[in-house]
Amino acid sequence: MSVIQITQKILRFLKSAFSDQGQPSSARILSAWLSVSSMALIWFIVRHVFYVDDREKLITWVGGLPAIIYALAAFAVSPFGIGKIAGIWDKQKRKRKDSD
Repeated sequence: MSVIQITQKILRFLKSAFSDQGQPSSARILSAWLSVSSMALIWFIVRHVFYVDDREKLITWVGGLPAIIYALAAFAVSPFGIGKIAGIWDKQKRKRKDSD
């Protein structure tokens, strides 16, 4: 395989990963960006903890880390989840219109 073919396959994959039924999906793009930025923030926090000398500060940072990770995970997937929930209501409205 040539470099051009591999590049085309990667681009097709990315296009399909960030689209929903052939249409670009802003929720997927936002979720991807929020995931990357959340991972960067978690990495920064963990790196910061390695250089903390005060035991009390260390306990506070390490104790709060799971809650920070859960909150950032919820924050990262919220655009995609809201889009899916909104889609459920749209389907119900279409079914009502079709039955009338």
